[in-house]
This record gives sequence, structure tokens and C-alpha cells, in this order.
Amino acid sequence: SVCSESAVHVDESLLTGESSPLVKKQGDLVVGGSTCISGGCLMRVTRVGGDTMLGQMVALVQEAQASKADVQRMADMVARIFVPSVVSLSLVTFL
Repeated sequence: SVCSESAVHVDESLLTGESSPLVKKQGDLVVGGSTCISGGCLMRVTRVGGDTMLGQMVALVQEAQASKADVQRMADMVARIFVPSVVSLSLVTFL
């Protein structure tokens, strides 16, 4: 969104982690999900849905959760061989 009137203080910590409020003047970009701390501001929406910063973050998280890292694939391969081997050896030792 773009602030189209007045100047306000906004809290963008939800998305950016910035701990102190930022001053937004006319023409400045305001991130969706920001909280207006002081004053009021009329905004013009420039992006919606997947084009927003939050939408892009959600897409990146979904992509990361859907794919496995090379280390994870290697650990799965080792576990497929190692675990049955250890269980078999422990059964042989027990008998």
C-alpha cells in the first residue's frame, strides 16, 4: 500500500521485526499487516494476494516445507540401512 494522505507512525514488526515504529509520509510504502500507532492514513492498495510481502513469505515457507535438504535425504538413506541392521544384530546377540 502507499500512504496517500498525512504522516503516521506504523509498527511493521509483524513482518519486518523492526522494533520501533516508523514514520510514513505521503507516497511512502506501507507493508500490509502494519499497525497504525498514531494518526490516521488513507492508503492506496498496490498489491494483493500472492504479490504482497506476506504472500511471498507464505510461498517460501510452503516451498521449504515441501522439499527435503540434501542432508535430510542422506540421513534418511543411512537410517534405512542402519536401523534394521542394529535391530537384527541385537536380536542375534539376544538369542
